[in-house]
Amino acid sequence: MANFNPKEARYERKFKVTELGKKEVESIIKNNSALFKEIFYERKVNNIYFDSAEFSSYFSNVAGDKKRSK
Repeated sequence: MANFNPKEARYERKFKVTELGKKEVESIIKNNSALFKEIFYERKVNNIYFDSAEFSSYFSNVAGDKKRSK
């Protein structure tokens, strides 16, 4: 890891949301800065992925499936 550059690193957080609808989750993400803070530098969030209640996308990723949908 001699060439590690934190500005190029990718950080992911996964949360399981069971009691809220999609609109409520979007509102929390957009309006609550306490949940999201800068670590190293200002950057733009490119993607937010939603998974099924069974974590099908997560398990597909962990299994190394090459053909996944987003």
